[in-house]
Amino acid sequence: MQLSSFLTYVKYDFKRSDKDSEITQAYNDSILAVAIKMPHNGYKYQSYIALVANQEDYPLPSNIIHIIHPIRLLEGSTTNDSGKPLEKITKQEYDEKYINPNRSSPSTGEPDDYCIYAGSFLVGPIPGSTEVTNGNLLETDWTKQPTDQSADSDTPGLEDSWREVLKWMTLARVNAGVGLYEEAKHWESLYQDSLTKEPIGLFRDLLNVEKDKEGESIATITPNTI
Repeated sequence: MQLSSFLTYVKYDFKRSDKDSEITQAYNDSILAVAIKMPHNGYKYQSYIALVANQEDYPLPSNIIHIIHPIRLLEGSTTNDSGKPLEKITKQEYDEKYINPNRSSPSTGEPDDYCIYAGSFLVGPIPGSTEVTNGNLLETDWTKQPTDQSADSDTPGLEDSWREVLKWMTLARVNAGVGLYEEAKHWESLYQDSLTKEPIGLFRDLLNVEKDKEGESIATITPNTI
């Protein structure tokens, strides 16, 4: 559903015509809430990062929500090349295993492990010139923050079956924003438990549909480059 149509759809229940900006912001917040709760197929990406000689850390995208583990090492970049999943370890385990990896002459080799730290993932052993020359890549599956809806023709990366849940979420937020707290509670009660804040009803059902398609966190992957 295009943004212009969604605004009309929401205003069937929110009887004001002077709050389009507030409704749009509440709508964008609602789409983000769904994307965080369940990595939806429209927001999933698969990226390939070239190894750099003597480089330990590789920054995560600034708009990332989830990493779908594990990160994989592709040993070369041609059709017949092999690959392997890297072992995810903690930062403490990484520090114990790879001591002072940024020294002037570090030990290098084909990476076996990685950890997530300070907005980056760190690989070990650090790749050397051989791994770079061979064209080795890191393959990463991740989900991104949705792009805000702003133009009348914009559509979210969610199927139209989500529109009613998104309307409820938007109405809960926009009513709370204008001080209509009882109205906000009413709309919120349609999609989440008032105490646990866990999804209920149609919201829960749609999340389960997404999970049933390809598993808890794996769905359609769109290739791109970090």
